[in-house]
Amino acid sequence: NKPMYMTIMMLASLLVLILAIQQTYTLTITIDECSGSMAKFSTNPEYASWNIDSSYNRGFFHINFTNPNLLAGAVALQPSVLRFGGGGNDFLEYAPPGHQCQPIPDNDNYGCLNMTHFEQFYAMVNSSNSKFLFGLSFNKTGTCIDKQNYKWNASNAEEMIAFLAAHQDRMPIYAFELGNEVNNQQIQCSLKPEQQGAAFEVLQGLLLKYFPSADSRPLIVGPDSGYLNPQTWLTGLLKYAGSKVDFHAVTHHVYPGVTTQNYNDPATLNRVLNDIAWYIPIIQEYGNGAQVWAGENGPHGGGEDGTCGTNSACGTFATTLWYADTLGLRAKHGFSQFQRQDLIGGRYGLLGIPHDNEFLGPTDSLTVHPDFWIMYVWKRVIGSRVLNASIAENVDDNVRVYAHCGKPPSPNAVTSESTNIGVVIVNLGGTQSRNVSLSQSLSFSIWTLTAKDGNVFGMDTLINGKLMPGEISTGRIEQDLTNLAPPIVGKGGQSISLPPDSITFGTVVMKDAPSVCM
Repeated sequence: NKPMYMTIMMLASLLVLILAIQQTYTLTITIDECSGSMAKFSTNPEYASWNIDSSYNRGFFHINFTNPNLLAGAVALQPSVLRFGGGGNDFLEYAPPGHQCQPIPDNDNYGCLNMTHFEQFYAMVNSSNSKFLFGLSFNKTGTCIDKQNYKWNASNAEEMIAFLAAHQDRMPIYAFELGNEVNNQQIQCSLKPEQQGAAFEVLQGLLLKYFPSADSRPLIVGPDSGYLNPQTWLTGLLKYAGSKVDFHAVTHHVYPGVTTQNYNDPATLNRVLNDIAWYIPIIQEYGNGAQVWAGENGPHGGGEDGTCGTNSACGTFATTLWYADTLGLRAKHGFSQFQRQDLIGGRYGLLGIPHDNEFLGPTDSLTVHPDFWIMYVWKRVIGSRVLNASIAENVDDNVRVYAHCGKPPSPNAVTSESTNIGVVIVNLGGTQSRNVSLSQSLSFSIWTLTAKDGNVFGMDTLINGKLMPGEISTGRIEQDLTNLAPPIVGKGGQSISLPPDSITFGTVVMKDAPSVCM
């Protein structure tokens, strides 16, 4: 009977397909020291950090920074560098004592930073053990009026710098930036990189004037280039200013475009390698020893209203795969700092507030987005010294592995042993589980993040099968990872199971730890 035969064959083919999908792979992870330029490289202790953008449509002027739930979220991610920067910072007017802002309501193209709001903001940052990186306005309104003749008017910035210098005992500033993605206006407003470079020279002069002691003088970070011809802009700016301005770090912004359609595609996660290929050599040649930073990074550009566009995966578990992977990948290529856009505001924030309102009152609850848990666990498990981790059998690039050593930076680190190895293993296989073994391991403790019920486009996160809090409403969040989600413990020779679309963090005791970890 031909129809029955065809049915049997189709069922047999389907069974083979199902078995192929469900089968597991045992991969061996090898960990050793990095070589060449990466030998003995360490990230900054605050490597995984966060930003807050003053843009009107991100809610900055309507966020009550005394909110205890917001503080609890920030404290859980200590230590960090807060980058106060983004598109909105280029439209700010500062109102330190004696300065009266223009009588203009806050809007998308203007904001008045009054000192009451600023001091509440600073207090929240300071209470969360975060360093304050202040992004100064380059005045994007003025740039498009004067165009190629534009020169940065530093008068209002100088007022703010003078105020901060006078109060540095209680409000120290870690570093200043100047301008946000100025290169994106280079065609529209006929700008050249030398104009931003000259502004940095002026900024350096102000810092020397108001902070005569090098020990307390804020650092200079920049130029925070965006997507439009960044290679040409960065090269031109650093050729002009790299030997004149003492850049502590050079920054560039990347949004790889993670969506519901490509969130677990290795090619999407590898897009950053195209930027790394040109970015690091420029800094090495013209940056005069500056650190390499990822200055502003999110899964997808926020757009005017912060929605992350069509097919958005922002705020869902799907973007955790990208976030964990890019933290590991960039550290492996020599990035000292990674600034996530952002802690709060817009759909891609680590914490969520009501949208189309973007308002946070003094006691309002906050939504916890899944990416929050990536930074939370990273801080507690992963140290600063970068190692080389590899999988010989990993032919499809769907299992990604990174390794560090050293004591993790959080005061609630899961280990105090610098010789323990912290690993991050990302399984991009949407339907395939994998097994991995850790070469030379004596024991391990792991925490695996998965989406509840496999719904990667939902907001519920499991760690070792335990549901994580979806909101902060009581002014506190559990600081001890081992209490929040007890680890799965294993001994050498045991394999680790990687569920589909999962991230596994682990701390590993090895027979012979790399010498750089001693």
